[in-house]
Amino acid sequence: MLFFSNAPVVPSSIDKDQYGKLIEFKDWCKDNGIINSFDSTEDFIKSFRNQLGIIMNENQYILQLIGNDTEGFYSENQKEDDTVISEDAQQLLKEISQDSNGRLVAVMTLGGYIVQTNGKSFGPREYNARVIAQLNSAIEDLEKYGLIRASSKLRDMFTITAKGYEVADKLA
Repeated sequence: MLFFSNAPVVPSSIDKDQYGKLIEFKDWCKDNGIINSFDSTEDFIKSFRNQLGIIMNENQYILQLIGNDTEGFYSENQKEDDTVISEDAQQLLKEISQDSNGRLVAVMTLGGYIVQTNGKSFGPREYNARVIAQLNSAIEDLEKYGLIRASSKLRDMFTITAKGYEVADKLA
């Protein structure tokens, strides 16, 4: 996990050669998908917690250390590269894959939780904590398995990944 601050700096304090090397390294990191950026301490904490949670749930070594290995993750008829996700997550993934932009919007408002993709809304018309928790869990699963990726710092917009399209095609 690499996090880069977007905080402003005093121009006279910058070594131009080092800054150029930093930009090259940052571009390389972007191309390899291992970069995060933050604007504030609160933003860093939120991003770090999210990334750490994903790593804690995916890293086989860590899962074995904490006694939560992947037993039961794969059924006997599945290959190891198949992903098991909830029915709610499957439904969302199918719809995201059919959206012309491959996007999902998930916004918490005073009135509830708005989840939309492919011209459809998911979730309750009125606030319902259980349904909101199920939708949030489905979105977290899709992200955890690399099927969608947050496309905004606020984590209210998500974009389907190539792996997401592959899994969605298997579900169809």
